[in-house]
Amino acid sequence: MSEVEKVQDQSDKLYLVKLNMVSNNVKELEAFCTTVSKKFAALSYKKGPIRLPTKILKITTRKTPNGEGSKTWETYEMRVHKRYITGQIPGSAIGQFLSFAVPPSVKVSIDSKEYTPKN
Repeated sequence: MSEVEKVQDQSDKLYLVKLNMVSNNVKELEAFCTTVSKKFAALSYKKGPIRLPTKILKITTRKTPNGEGSKTWETYEMRVHKRYITGQIPGSAIGQFLSFAVPPSVKVSIDSKEYTPKN
């Protein structure tokens, strides 16, 4: 098989792509999810965005640094929001699909594997 045939063969394959997105800022995360969803919908089949449970991290600490005085406590909280989107993308469109601007507060991980339909 020549090099050109290999490239054409790879472009005809479908890939199952899963994007995991994590952020502390819900508005930026949702805006980014809608952008990615529109790209997925334009290219092919998509599923999502699927909202995963929000992880709430809490820290409770004393207000007074030296331990004197009334026992008052302060609680800090950080919410971590997660979303994921899955879809099928042809090999020829992967480069076009993955060209999007990610906001600084959103962390994205991409998993892809070759899609083989079940017959």
